Amino acid sequence: MCPSKADPPPVMGLVTSKNFVVANAVETILAAPKKPAQATKDYLHKEDYGKVPKYLSQIKADINDEYEYIRQLQAQEDDRRNGQSTALGDEDRYKLIEGLKAKWEQVNTDYQATTHLTKLDTIGKVKRKEKYESTLQQIEKDIEKLNRKNIYIDQLS
Repeated sequence: MCPSKADPPPVMGLVTSKNFVVANAVETILAAPKKPAQATKDYLHKEDYGKVPKYLSQIKADINDEYEYIRQLQAQEDDRRNGQSTALGDEDRYKLIEGLKAKWEQVNTDYQATTHLTKLDTIGKVKRKEKYESTLQQIEKDIEKLNRKNIYIDQLS
C-alpha cells in the first residue's frame, strides 16, 4: 500500500523490543483449530448405491434388440430356403459342368490363338487378353462351385 500525502511520514530508526518468533508461536498455540473444508463423502450411503446405472440398462436393451433382429433375419432366411429352394440333381449338375467345360475349351482356344501367335502391341489386344483371362478364371470358379455335393437352387416367383 502506497502512503498517501495525508498520512504522516514514517518515523525513521524506530526499534521495537517485540520478539516476533515467540509472538507467532504463542498466537498459533492459542488459536482455535481450523475446521476441515468438507468431510469425505461416504459413497456407501448414496441413494443409488448398489443399483445398475441407467445407461447400462439402455445398452443391454439395445443389444437384446439387435440379437432379436438377427434371429428374425435368420428365421426369414430359413423360411426362404425351406419353402423356395430345391436341390440340384446330379444329372443336371453334370450337364452344367460339361457345358462349362466346353465353354472353357472354346474361350481357351480363342485365348491361345490371339495371345501366343501375335504380338501384344495394341491396347485392344491387351484388353482382349485380359478379358479372356478373367472369363477363364470365372468359369473355373463356377466349375469348382458345381463340384460340391449339395447344391440348392432358389425358385424365384
